[in-house]
Amino acid sequence: FKFVDIPVATYSSTVGEFLPCSVNTQGSASVYSCDNSDIFSSFPVREEEHVEIEATFVIYLIGFLSFVSWIFFSVYTGIGLATLPMSLWRSFYYRPKFMPRELYLKLRAEMAKKAADLMEQGSKLRKETSEKPG
Repeated sequence: FKFVDIPVATYSSTVGEFLPCSVNTQGSASVYSCDNSDIFSSFPVREEEHVEIEATFVIYLIGFLSFVSWIFFSVYTGIGLATLPMSLWRSFYYRPKFMPRELYLKLRAEMAKKAADLMEQGSKLRKETSEKPG
């Protein structure tokens, strides 16, 4: 467990001669002819090497914790994505809606009456507390 073997792949290819395109003008039309079919003289070659590095306990601990954190990330991401449509639906359902003028006037009158009642109760409480000694 002291050394870790990491495979590394390298690709190499040779490039052939690049030939410029020729232009033939015939009236108002231009015709381009390019013969660069042999620009890649060979297919890419894959070479595989192995790099060996020393790994301590801390490296193994970091790798293990990264693996565990990816599990938690995938679980909680799934939960979040499942609840997203629900929150969007609720925000649409409880959005502010248009109120007709008659309903607005009725609710405003009711609220004004409640406010007047609360003001009256508050003034009564103020009188009662100011009349009591002590």
